[in-house]
Amino acid sequence: MKIVLTGGRALMSDYNGTNYMGFASALPTSVIGKRLEKIFFPTYSDEHGRAMLSNYSIAKIEATLIRAGFSRDEVVVADPTKLDKVVKEDTEVLGVTCMDPLGVGYGSGIVNMAMILFGIVPRGISYMSKSFLDVINHPSVKKYKPKIIVGGEASWQFLDLNMQEKLGVDTVVIGEGERVAPELFKKAVNGENLPKMVNGPPVDAKEIPPILTPSIGGMVEITRGCGRGCKFCTPTLLKFRSIPLKTILKEAEFNLKHGGKNIGLHSEDFLRYGSRTLIPDDEKILNLFEKVEKLAKKYHADIGVDFVTAACTMTKPKLAEKIGREYVNVGKRCFIEMGIETGSPRLVKIIMPGKPLPFKAEQYPEIVEQAIGVLNDAGWPVVGTLITKLPEENEDDVIKTIELLDNIKDLDVVPFVLPFIPMGQFRGREMVMLRDVLEDDVRRELFIKGLDKSVIQIKRDVRIVTRGITKSIFAKFALTLAVHYMLKKLKKIENMDSNEIEEYLGKIERRAEIAA
Repeated sequence: MKIVLTGGRALMSDYNGTNYMGFASALPTSVIGKRLEKIFFPTYSDEHGRAMLSNYSIAKIEATLIRAGFSRDEVVVADPTKLDKVVKEDTEVLGVTCMDPLGVGYGSGIVNMAMILFGIVPRGISYMSKSFLDVINHPSVKKYKPKIIVGGEASWQFLDLNMQEKLGVDTVVIGEGERVAPELFKKAVNGENLPKMVNGPPVDAKEIPPILTPSIGGMVEITRGCGRGCKFCTPTLLKFRSIPLKTILKEAEFNLKHGGKNIGLHSEDFLRYGSRTLIPDDEKILNLFEKVEKLAKKYHADIGVDFVTAACTMTKPKLAEKIGREYVNVGKRCFIEMGIETGSPRLVKIIMPGKPLPFKAEQYPEIVEQAIGVLNDAGWPVVGTLITKLPEENEDDVIKTIELLDNIKDLDVVPFVLPFIPMGQFRGREMVMLRDVLEDDVRRELFIKGLDKSVIQIKRDVRIVTRGITKSIFAKFALTLAVHYMLKKLKKIENMDSNEIEEYLGKIERRAEIAA
């Protein structure tokens, strides 16, 4: 094949039927051995190595290249575990998508911090990172030396950490791929020199082609971008667009015809589908769900959504409840994700002024609390991310976030407190380490309170997390044991003072040095 498209095993797996277990990819390789790898990260392909299910972004690039004139005989979406069957002497270019290739993303950060907090020394890189490196270091890739083009939401890591040349990556694509991929891959196939870095501009929704390989989890993009302009987010999210309904339905039915059991509607904020403002358009979104529901009933499939904002939820709370009760959460509880980030109106004004619109920054904590309640009533437990050590964050800002955590403690919410990672307009700033959080009394309280609530919530919703896993009895048992251990450890840590925390971390660091 002239063009091979793939991603690490962590991105090319369906996680045995439940996307929630994708979080396991943030665990270090010392935890994810061969046995767990097979359970958590199975891949599916034919005898030639062509993937039967694809990461959605790779499927989009495949469709883009086919539309640009390449044939199906020239382009293959490959199973990363069978690259020896597809990367041959005639392979000119390898296109790889990534989410956290160098292990410095939010997922790896929170997992490493939590493991250290629980007295466990993380050994090795994250599985997400390992699975990416397994692709570009594959023996067939090293032998035939195709050009390597890397894109995806974390492609910035190669530039910011100066790892592009060391890892042998020819081109890093920052942003969207539909407009720049055809020219890049044509140059690679023709043996021309490739640019070190390319910025992929936002494309019009009508320029985005429907996928040609079924997507993992039945994912179907309904909107792209966000447009709220938070300074810590990637530029890709700056422009908001709604995908034409015809394309959405075509992709959804394509997935179902190829054995899919879910229609996973992907968006940064599903309630904004079809709207030209920050206010949901009832007619457009209800029309979307009515049409999707017909497909779901025809193929006996489930409908899911992934992201929503507190602001949109509270502009049309009855609309959110209607969708949850009548279209998505029919007889099932399922998680929905919300970027909370902070409980400080002051920080909202400085770093994420678009976050609360059309409400005021001063209303934001109350809006978040109310929105979680509305989503809970509609059948959604909420996974809410918070960020600590944001630029310009002071002690009062952290206290405001702790107050928000206290206000939502009785709601169905999994509040992940994440260390600030320098992305978006903050690229180039120093990374936040565990000591930066735990040695500060107020931030430690925030981190531990959030983790405590998250663990308790996961214990309650263990069936949601493991739903669909083939070997679910083993997964439920392992997760339940882990939860009990974490709760016991958290109670002990909560009662430590600063000196005891310092001594505790010192012991773990010494163990890490010995292990290294």
